[in-house]
Amino acid sequence: MKLFYFSTIACLLCLFSGYTTANAQDKIIKGTVQDENSDPLPNCAVRVKGTQIGVHSDAAGNFSITVPKERNVLVFSFMGMKTVEVSVTVSTTMTIKMQSSQSALDEVVVIGYGTVKRRDLTGSVSSVSGEDLRKGAPVDVISALQGRAAGVMVKANDGAPGAGLNIQIRGANSFSSSNPLYVIDGIPFGGSNGSNTPSSSGGSLQRVNALAAINPNDIESIEILKDASATAIYGSRGANGVVIITTKRGKVGPDKVEYAGNISSSQPTKKLKVLDAYQFALMRNEGQRTANTLAGTSEQLPFDGEMHFYPIANSFIRAPLPEEFIGKGVNWQDIIFKKAMTNNHTVTVSGGSAAGNHLLSLSYVNQQGIIIGSQYEKLTLRTNLNRNIKDWLVIGTNILFSSETNDFVKTNTNDNTFAAGVTRSALTYPPTVAVIDTVTNTETQIANLVNPYLYTAQMYNKVKSTSIFTSSYFEATLMKGLKFRQNFGYGLFNGKRDEYIPTVVSIADKGIAFVSQDSWTAVTSESVLNYLKTFNTKHNLGATLGSTFEKWVSESRYNKVTNFPSDVFLTNNFGAATGIPIIGNGKGQSTLSSVLGRVNYNYDQRYFVTVSYRADGSSKFSKNNKWAYFPSAGFSWNIKNESFLKTSKSVDELKLRLSYGKTGNQAIGSYSTQNKLTPSLYPMDGALTSGFADNQPGNDNLKWETTDQYDAGIDLGFMNNRLGFTVDYYFKRTNDLLQSIIIPGSSGFTSKKVNSGAIENKGLEISVRGVPVTNKNFSWNVSGNISFNRNKIIALTDGTTEQFAGALDYRASSVPFIQKIGYPIGTLYGRVEEGIYRNEAEVRSVPQNAGLTDAAIKALIGEVHYADLNGDGIVDDNDRKIIGDVNPDFFFGINNDFKYKKFDLNIFINGVVGGDVINMNNTFLNDIGTMYNTTQEVWDNRWTPENWEHAKYPKAWTTYTRNFYITKRFFESGTFLRLRNVVLGYTYDFPKFKSIDRVRLYVSATNLLTITQYKGFDPDVNAYGDDPARRGVDFGSYPTSKTWNVGVQVTF
Repeated sequence: MKLFYFSTIACLLCLFSGYTTANAQDKIIKGTVQDENSDPLPNCAVRVKGTQIGVHSDAAGNFSITVPKERNVLVFSFMGMKTVEVSVTVSTTMTIKMQSSQSALDEVVVIGYGTVKRRDLTGSVSSVSGEDLRKGAPVDVISALQGRAAGVMVKANDGAPGAGLNIQIRGANSFSSSNPLYVIDGIPFGGSNGSNTPSSSGGSLQRVNALAAINPNDIESIEILKDASATAIYGSRGANGVVIITTKRGKVGPDKVEYAGNISSSQPTKKLKVLDAYQFALMRNEGQRTANTLAGTSEQLPFDGEMHFYPIANSFIRAPLPEEFIGKGVNWQDIIFKKAMTNNHTVTVSGGSAAGNHLLSLSYVNQQGIIIGSQYEKLTLRTNLNRNIKDWLVIGTNILFSSETNDFVKTNTNDNTFAAGVTRSALTYPPTVAVIDTVTNTETQIANLVNPYLYTAQMYNKVKSTSIFTSSYFEATLMKGLKFRQNFGYGLFNGKRDEYIPTVVSIADKGIAFVSQDSWTAVTSESVLNYLKTFNTKHNLGATLGSTFEKWVSESRYNKVTNFPSDVFLTNNFGAATGIPIIGNGKGQSTLSSVLGRVNYNYDQRYFVTVSYRADGSSKFSKNNKWAYFPSAGFSWNIKNESFLKTSKSVDELKLRLSYGKTGNQAIGSYSTQNKLTPSLYPMDGALTSGFADNQPGNDNLKWETTDQYDAGIDLGFMNNRLGFTVDYYFKRTNDLLQSIIIPGSSGFTSKKVNSGAIENKGLEISVRGVPVTNKNFSWNVSGNISFNRNKIIALTDGTTEQFAGALDYRASSVPFIQKIGYPIGTLYGRVEEGIYRNEAEVRSVPQNAGLTDAAIKALIGEVHYADLNGDGIVDDNDRKIIGDVNPDFFFGINNDFKYKKFDLNIFINGVVGGDVINMNNTFLNDIGTMYNTTQEVWDNRWTPENWEHAKYPKAWTTYTRNFYITKRFFESGTFLRLRNVVLGYTYDFPKFKSIDRVRLYVSATNLLTITQYKGFDPDVNAYGDDPARRGVDFGSYPTSKTWNVGVQVTF
C-alpha cells in the first residue's frame, strides 16, 4: 500500500514539474480551418505528426502552431471529418478545407487492455459517446444508457434520487448475479461483490447507485463489450459483459475553463385514482353490511352518524355520515408528493502541451425527491494528469473523490409488518382521516396502519458514503512497436446508514434504532506488454501479454436496538433502549491472480483474426478448483476491401464477423467453501447465554460458473456510409451455476451452496444509423436499436425439474417465481382464476364446494373462483401452473439529432414490448371493504347484487381472513413507449471575446410522456435490483419523475 502511495506522489510531482517550450528556430504556422461549405470549423485538432505537439482551432476556425525544425507535416482531425495531412517547410499562413466523412470505421474503440479501430473489430462492441450520454442532463451515468445500446437492458430499482440501477447485457446468465464488470480508465471498478449499500434493519429493497460517484460530464466515451471474444480477456469477471468507461483528458492547447450547469424541476409522472373520502365511507359501510349479512349480526356501520366507542381514544365519538365527506377528505398522494428542484454544476479546467496534459473537474449535485423527505447530494472531484517524461516514457494518474448523502423515505419494501412504505400507504390509507390530530398535534394513526405523512416526518433513514478511486500508470516504449504499461489501481469505499423507525410504526418493538457501516478496499496491479508490427505492408500483427493481481477487503458492522422510552433520541442514544441489542460484524478478503494474452492479425485489411487466452486463480475456491481458463477466438472478413467490391460506389462497408469465447463467474462469498459459525443466544439456567451456532455448510467442491458464447454479425454501410446497419446473433450457455439449494433439516442447515444447472440465452440485435439530410444549414442524424433475447433453463440440480425463488409479500400466499427446465428465469407461477362467483347457483355448481356449509357457500358469492386444475376436489398449491413471464419480447431505442445553424434538437425515445410486472400494491388495493382504500377501477367493477354478471373484482367485505393467492390478477403488462429526452439548444460563439469562447443554452424535458397500460406508477421498475431471479416487481416503489431542465454550458 505504501508503494502505491509513493508511486502516485512521484507521478504528481513529475506532472507538475513544468512543460517544455519551443525553440527559436521552429516554424510558426498560422491559418484557418473550414468545412466543405467554407464555414469556420472550431475546435479542430491540429497536430505536428510524430509528436504530441498540437492546438485546437478557435471559434472562428483560426489556429497558430509552432512546428519544430526537424518536423514538416501537420495533421488536421475533427470528428465526422476526414483527416488531412499537409506538408510545411517554412513559416506560412494557410487555409485548410475538411471534407465530411460519415464513416465511423476509423474511430478508435477501447477494448480490454488496449484499443483498436472499429474497422478491425472481430467482436461485438457498442459505443456511446459522452456527448450522447449528457443529453437530458442526467445526474448519473447508468440511467443515461437506457435504450442507447443494442442488447443492453437498464432498469432502475425505482425512481428515488440516487437509487440503484441494474444493467443486464444479453439476458440473465446466472441465478446469483448478472451485473457486468465496470472498468474505468483501464482499472476494474468496485468491490468484489460491487455493493455500495450499507445493510438495512427491515425489508427495505432500496439500494444506492454504485456508479453514482462518476459525473456524466467527465465521460469521454463508454464501450460495452458484449460477446465472449471481446470479454474473455477479462476472464472470470467478463461473463455478464464489460462496460468500459473512459473519462476525459486534457487536450493539447491553451488552458480552458468549462462550466456546465442546470436547474431542474420534477414531479410525478402520474398519480393513481383512488377513492375520495365520500366513496371510501360508502365502501366501508358496504363492507360492514356484507359482514353483517353473512354473520347474521347487526354491528354498527363505520359511517352511520352514530356514537362509536374508540379504544385508542377511550371515549365515544360520533361517526360522520358519508355525505358529510363530500368535497372534503385527504388525498394522501397530494400530501407526500411535491415538486422537487435539482441543482447540478460542474467546473472543468483542462489543457496541455507537448510535455503533457491535465484536467481538473469539480461537480456538485443536490437532487430533491418528489416525495417529501427524500434527497440526494453529491460532491465529486476528479483530476487527470499525464506527463511525457521522455520520448519513450509517459506517466499519468487519475484520481476520483466522491462524497454522497442519500436521505431515504421508506418505499420499496417487503417486510412483514404493517409499515408498508410511504407509496403504498398513500394509496391505501383512509382519506377520511386528517393528516394531523388537532387534539394531540401529532400525525393521526389507525391501528395496524401507518399514516403516510409519518414516514416523511418522523422516520429517519440516511446513508452517507465517501469513495476514492485512483488509477496511475507508466508506459514505456521499449523499442519500435513494443510498449510496456504498468497500471496501479486503488479503490476505497466507506458507507454508513443511520435508521430509526418510530414507535407508531414499529408498535411491537416500541422504536427501532439501527446503525450499519460497510467498507471495502480494492487494490489492482496490471502489467501489460503490447506489440504492433506491419510486415510487407499487408501483414498487420498486434500482440498483448500481461498479468494482473486484484485484492478486495470488505468489512461490515451493525447494531440494532429496540424499545425506547421516547422517539426523540433517533440513533443518538442506544443506551436508552431496553430491548436485547443485536450486534454483528464481519470481514472478508479475496484475491484474484491472472495471466492473459491476445494476438490480433489482419491480412491486407481484409481478413482479421483475434485469439485470446486468460487464466484466473481465485482465493474463493479451494486449491483443487482455484484456477479456470478462458479462451476466445474471433474472425472477420472485410468484404468491402476485396478487389471485386473495393471500387463499388453503392456499398461502403460490408464485414462479416464470427466469434467464440468462454468466460466465468465467481459470484460467491469469500468463504463459501468453508463451514461457518454465527453468534447465537442459548437459554441456560433461566437466562440467555452467548454462544455460537452453525451458519453455513462448506462445500470444498465449489468451482467456477462458466459461460460459452457464440456470435455471428454483419456490418453494412451504404450511400457514403450515410446509411448503416449492424446485426448480431448470439448463443450462449452457462454451466455449473452457482446457487443455493434446499437441503434436509436433519443436516442442521436449510441450504447449501453448490454448482448445478445450466442456462441458455440466444438473441438478435439490430442497430441502424442514418443521415437523411445534411447541408450547409441543416442536418438530421438518426439512429436506433432493437434487441431480442430468449432465456431458457436447461438443467437444475440432479433429478430436479423445478425449484422456486424467494417469496415476495406476506399478503400473497404463494411464491410467484419458478425456475423450471425449458422455461426462462423470471417465469411466473400461480393459481388460475375462473372469474368471480356470480351467484349461489354458480358456487354450488363447482365440485370443490360440494362439502361446504350454507354459510360458507354464501360467503363465496362475489369472491374469486380459483380453479381446481388437477380435479382432486381441493384447491391448494397443487393447482398452480405457469401463468406469466417478466422477460420482455424485445426492447428498443430511437435517437434523432437535428441541427439548424446554431440550433440543435435531440429527441430520444425508448420502450419495451412484452413481459409482465408484478404489481404487489394490488394485494392491498383489491382488499375492498376493509380499512384499506382502493382504486376507482376496483370500486366501479366490484361485485354487487346489481353488478353480479360482469364483476371483475370481489365484493366489499370487512373480513381480514380473505386470502389472495398469486394469480394473473397481480400481473400487468410491462409494455411501454417513453419519450425519454427532448433537448433544444442554441450555441453562440464569441470570436472577438478573449474571455469567452462559446456559450450553449438549452432546455430539456425527461420522461415527458409514457404510453402504457400499466396501472401502477411506472412499469419500468425492478424492486429487487440485481437479483436475476426476482425481476419486474413493484413493491410500493418510488415513482419515476417527469423533469424539466434549464441549462448552460460555457467555455472560457
